[in-house]
Amino acid sequence: MERMSYALLIRHLPQLPGQTPRCEGFYKNRVLFSKNELKAEPFYKVDKELQNDDYILHAGTLHGITKGSEFSLYEEESKDSNLLGSFTVNIVGDLQSIVKWPTLGDPPQYLPMPAFAIQTAFGQTKPLRLYLSDDPKLNYLRTRLEQEIKKYPHLYCMASREEARFEIIVHKDEYSASFAFVNSHIETLGLKRLPFWVSLKPDAEEIIMNIVDSASMFNRFLEYQPLDVDGHREEQKSGAQASGEPISVHFAKLIRTGKTWNPVAEESDISNLSSNNQVDLVSHADVVGLKITNKTNEGLYPYLFLFNCNELTIEPWYTSPAVKGEDKDPPLRPHESITIGYNAGPGRPWRHVVQPAEIVAEGKIIREKEDMEVEFFKLILTTQPVNFDFIKQTTPFTQHPRAVPDPTPVEMRKSVLYTVVTVRTEAMYDETH
Repeated sequence: MERMSYALLIRHLPQLPGQTPRCEGFYKNRVLFSKNELKAEPFYKVDKELQNDDYILHAGTLHGITKGSEFSLYEEESKDSNLLGSFTVNIVGDLQSIVKWPTLGDPPQYLPMPAFAIQTAFGQTKPLRLYLSDDPKLNYLRTRLEQEIKKYPHLYCMASREEARFEIIVHKDEYSASFAFVNSHIETLGLKRLPFWVSLKPDAEEIIMNIVDSASMFNRFLEYQPLDVDGHREEQKSGAQASGEPISVHFAKLIRTGKTWNPVAEESDISNLSSNNQVDLVSHADVVGLKITNKTNEGLYPYLFLFNCNELTIEPWYTSPAVKGEDKDPPLRPHESITIGYNAGPGRPWRHVVQPAEIVAEGKIIREKEDMEVEFFKLILTTQPVNFDFIKQTTPFTQHPRAVPDPTPVEMRKSVLYTVVTVRTEAMYDETH
């Protein structure tokens, strides 16, 4: 029971003729009869394509898979089951990859279909470009990073200040490290520095390395862009750019009426909180829901993730139901809408609170008072259900280690990004009076 969530239970059910069991809800990844969430340890299905005898791994670039990635193959979705062998991938799509068997090029003699693979090593990937200031207090950290880069060149590399995307400098108190996304849209939105200082004493070195690892994963998933129908990497659409696209997204401010949440105003262009790809909110006060309208002739599966740039967290706000078998009832039907967080729609309303100052991790981390937070909603749309349970990340600023997630082609239709800026009410007052 300790390794079985509600969603996983649905996927393990025997195939029932004419039935498609499904599990939907914010807590579908909790362990059965528990409040604990199942740690993400993604196993990917491997089966054989009948037309050309290729073996297909049902995972691709959206899952962090790149050419040369290595996998161990098991008989079942568990490391306690039979270990069948290992392989790499040499052709990688958004959601599927071609298996390359080692040495002789032949699969294991005993290979049940399907089998299940878990990633053991990264392949070719775009690393996070890091900049460290020249302050001697960072020399020990520079030496550690150089060692880590030799072992994990796929995660990060050193760069100049002009070319970097994430920097570490000595805080003005001269005893702490400070962090920031640089040369990026995050910086232009007003988040000049993450609101945390971390001690530069050697006993905090692992905390800093965990922050760098989290920044790498955060940047990778935030900047991922799907392939278009011709196999080219398309430009990620923003809310404003996506206005002429086959979907529309409406952010609504909500008010509680009895036990339900409803839009404050009628759903019109005036009531849409999103303007020029940005949603401006007031901390503690504003509660938000979302309406997605499908303008196409095919059903779509929406997956919505919230990226918090202040804390480096990735939180799934809504993911399509876990399904057993072929699903013929997608959540977002052709020319219909789905609401998230209000009315009869799935998910919960969303309200963000700008956090106060505090000291955490036994004094090794200081959180300064914030006047704003910058977050992104990333909406992924597919034409078949996909398990994205691994796309999540807790904040590294707590000293807790983070968790590291039918051969019919699955098309990735769109990836749309919306910006959310939440400000503290006192900050608004100071600026306007």
